[in-house]
Amino acid sequence: MMPTNRPPLRRKGSESGAALLETLISILMLALGVLALIGLQANMNANTTEAKYRAEAAYLANQLMGQMWVDQANLAKYAISAGNCSQTYSGCTNWLGLVGRELPGGSAVVVIDGVSVSITVTWQKPGSTAPRNYLLIGNVLS
Repeated sequence: MMPTNRPPLRRKGSESGAALLETLISILMLALGVLALIGLQANMNANTTEAKYRAEAAYLANQLMGQMWVDQANLAKYAISAGNCSQTYSGCTNWLGLVGRELPGGSAVVVIDGVSVSITVTWQKPGSTAPRNYLLIGNVLS
């Protein structure tokens, strides 16, 4: 019999550790993926909270505008400056109290200029240094 040309046999242990290294790399990639998902979830929660506050501010401003349309005889009593109603009027004080309860650090400024009204609702998200504003401008006299 003639000897056949066979490739040399590998020594045992020449590839030892390759599977372990591949496993460690895959675990690292999985951990980075999980961390990215956690960061995405946190960012989504923050944006959802911000959208909730913005929607609440829009609702409150529109609510006051509608209240002013209905109560045009007392329109001047809805003016708010420096976070306080300019006159003691239940329509104004009740709405301003609602702003304070529904929005963190919520306050408002209402400027009435003839037939034009501007309502600025301000709030500050917990943990944020910058206040947020929602501005609604409309006409209340028909």
